[in-house]
Amino acid sequence: MINVFSNRSYRRVFTAVALITVASMALTGGIFILLRTRSRRSFLTVNHHEVSQADFRRRMSAQERRLELLRMQFAQAGIPFDSKMLGIDLKQAAIQSLISDALLDEVANDLNIRLGYDYVASKITDPNFLFQEMSDYIPPYLLASQHGLDFNNISRILRGQGLSVADFERHVEEHLKLQQVKELIAASLYVPQFLLKAQYMQQFAGKKYTVLTIPYEQLLARERASVLSDDELKKFYEQSKKQFTVPETRTGVAWEFDPARYAITPSEKDVEHYYEAHKASYTQNPAQVEVRHILFKVEKPEDFPTVAAHAEAVHQELVREPASFAQKAKEISDDKATAKDGGLIGLVARGTRDAEFEQVAFKLKNDGEISQPFQTKDGIEIVQRVSRKAASYKPLSAVRAEVEKAVRQTLFNRIFAADMERIQHEMKQNPKALEQFAQTKGAKRVDLASAKLGKDSNAQVERLFKIQEVGELSIMPVAKDGGSATVIELTKIAKSFVPPFDQIKEKVTSALYRKKADNRMRVLLAEVKQQVNKRPMSELAQEFHGTLRNIDSLKGDETDRVKKLAAEGLPISQMLPMERTGSAVTNVDEQHNGLVVKLDAIEPFNAKDFEAKKAAFTGSVERELHGRLIQGFIASLERSATLSINQEEQADSQPYYPIDEI
Repeated sequence: MINVFSNRSYRRVFTAVALITVASMALTGGIFILLRTRSRRSFLTVNHHEVSQADFRRRMSAQERRLELLRMQFAQAGIPFDSKMLGIDLKQAAIQSLISDALLDEVANDLNIRLGYDYVASKITDPNFLFQEMSDYIPPYLLASQHGLDFNNISRILRGQGLSVADFERHVEEHLKLQQVKELIAASLYVPQFLLKAQYMQQFAGKKYTVLTIPYEQLLARERASVLSDDELKKFYEQSKKQFTVPETRTGVAWEFDPARYAITPSEKDVEHYYEAHKASYTQNPAQVEVRHILFKVEKPEDFPTVAAHAEAVHQELVREPASFAQKAKEISDDKATAKDGGLIGLVARGTRDAEFEQVAFKLKNDGEISQPFQTKDGIEIVQRVSRKAASYKPLSAVRAEVEKAVRQTLFNRIFAADMERIQHEMKQNPKALEQFAQTKGAKRVDLASAKLGKDSNAQVERLFKIQEVGELSIMPVAKDGGSATVIELTKIAKSFVPPFDQIKEKVTSALYRKKADNRMRVLLAEVKQQVNKRPMSELAQEFHGTLRNIDSLKGDETDRVKKLAAEGLPISQMLPMERTGSAVTNVDEQHNGLVVKLDAIEPFNAKDFEAKKAAFTGSVERELHGRLIQGFIASLERSATLSINQEEQADSQPYYPIDEI
């Protein structure tokens, strides 16, 4: 980690944060927050400091993107996704994350954390950092290009949010400070051995289950045999109006513009300039470093401090006598394959070794330079650079077609964005301006009539519902590999409404029967769960007219099998963590059938296999505990903070979608 603290304050700061973490439950009083937003519209106040409406809208947009990514991950895993079932409230999540950032920011200010200009600048030009950490401000598609960052469009997006480049730099700096606070808190993390063993048993120990399925239709049929009075139906209708809402529909037009219609011809100067600016994308032979290394294996976790101390002592010797590295490797390195050659590994290119090893090796600037001891999956290592071979690049003549295509797309993006800014202005006087412009460019028209927003909505419909008012435009992002640009115009909104009772009486009746059947199913599941250890599952299946299924030796790392069972409706996320034989969990599947899953047997703990596989899951356990530690720390600060939300601004809050997302 880059040292961003003064030498005099580092030890004091680290100690202070560690003590705060340990004693977080006893924190009292509030510390002022410094949020350097410049919006005139305050949405949230934390300890008398304001979080802007624009910040909230950006955070809402980021939450929606994360939800969409989660939905895609569920789909890839073959698992049904329902954000409501998971209890995901995007607005509340956005508010809570803003509060958390504000509270951590006050800690950063109290600790007087300072960041070097070069460090901040390196992050601003790092696509990976921006993609992972700053997507509130910059759409991810602008950061995924294989040809590097497009700063013209990034600046345009920031301007659309009312931010200058200097404003964005301040936001990046604030975010980096929050990361430093989290790292300091994480330094006090300790992972108990029993948690690692529990994770091993969940992931690698085979488990045997019996699954009882209680059919929903039999309960529904029983409820439908009863007669519902009009009074009962009307009462249910009044209490449950929301579920009978006819959703909002929208009508609009999508115009798809083909870059070929712009007849853009890149100049030779444009091609050469782009090639030089993105040369790294046309690497023929990557840069390589030739290194020697000394490996200190760590056989058992409790040996780590001793091995680390030994490695540090050896490092001090090597710093005094760098020329002795090869001989020392022959004498003490635990990598016997390279020790006989003085630890010589040979040329290393990025992507050929562990990320930790490559990061250290490529940071060595001079031949003969020796790294600090660092940890890898193999143990603790020290590396010496022997030589470096510079990267070579494909000549422009070999990649001209690819470069020209990229230049044309870049020029199109720039020209098209300017056209849309002009058209949007013209539409204030001439509502037909977009249609007329689209016709001159031969754009393809796609009518979006009475569209509804749902899980099966396409990208154009989703974008249509993000527009605020009739007559406004939204530009869909151009794919990172090029292609057409699409502009969506909203022409009509039919607001949602609840039909009168008399019009939907049949629907209300059906819904009430289903609610009664759902309630009955919950009662039955609770009854069965209480009896799984008192009566045979076969006897319970007979009594409740259910079916039984046995699942033998299911392991958490059996990815394909886990996906298949989840797709069949089994509550895998509840089943795998089960630890006690005879315990049971209940759930309902998509068809509302009741499920009772009993854990019949668990493979015994295998100490040898545990040691062999521990490294594979220790990181995930540490990350989970780190998250909990951060949440606990923030919760302690929040209890002593003064929070208020501008209700008027909250009612008007909508996600932020800049018009010029090109």
